[in-house]
Amino acid sequence: MNFPFNVLVIDDEQLMRDACYQILSRKGCDVWLSENGRSGLNHVEHQAFDVVILDLNLPGMNGFDILKSIRTKNTETVVIVITGYP
Repeated sequence: MNFPFNVLVIDDEQLMRDACYQILSRKGCDVWLSENGRSGLNHVEHQAFDVVILDLNLPGMNGFDILKSIRTKNTETVVIVITGYP
């Protein structure tokens, strides 16, 4: 992978999206943000991402279902699954 990385953050919490954006953009990454799974999958349909940071618990869609869909579209994308739940 070469810089800048294309990173997609899919998380329903605004604070988490903003924090990821601030940190990653300062490191030179191109960052896209999605507040839900459907929006995130729409981004994946139209853009290639090096990394996806994916919240496991999203309203309306399960994070694992989103992960499966991302994997079918691009097996090279690194997906980091995060959650605030035990």
